[in-house]
Amino acid sequence: MWLLGVLLGCNDIQLTKIQDPQPEIVVLPEVIDFGNIRSGYETGVEQLTIVNAGDEVLLLDPLSLIAGTDRFSMDHDAEAEWELQPGEGVQIDVYYEPQTYESNGGLIEVVSNDGETPQVEVLILGSGDAPVMTVDPLTFDYGTISMGCDNEERITIRNEGNLPLTID
Repeated sequence: MWLLGVLLGCNDIQLTKIQDPQPEIVVLPEVIDFGNIRSGYETGVEQLTIVNAGDEVLLLDPLSLIAGTDRFSMDHDAEAEWELQPGEGVQIDVYYEPQTYESNGGLIEVVSNDGETPQVEVLILGSGDAPVMTVDPLTFDYGTISMGCDNEERITIRNEGNLPLTID
């Protein structure tokens, strides 16, 4: 009977989960699309939000803008290193200023101490709207013209852009 009491007796041992606190980065939005911006008149502004959804401090390196053009830029805050406490976030303004009728793209690279996702890339896109005048031929020489004679040359002017072109 004593053996049965030992086998059926109370057990003070509990299984517990050992939690390993970790930072967890969340970057929103995943894609910044400025759409169409009127070149020379407008600048697009969108916000990039970075949040620490973990339960340990998130360390951020300065953000890197990888773009094939200088049309994109970020706040000077993007050049800072950040320490985000659990639940804390930061917002960075991202700008797009097209110069002509064009389409541009790039990436914002976010590097942190998140063990599962140490690097996040955000795609950035934008298009500039503008008229674009082309002239053909660019130059021509009438040569020597005799008195009383007319020389005629045709010039073709085109709008290669996507907004109306006004010629005065």
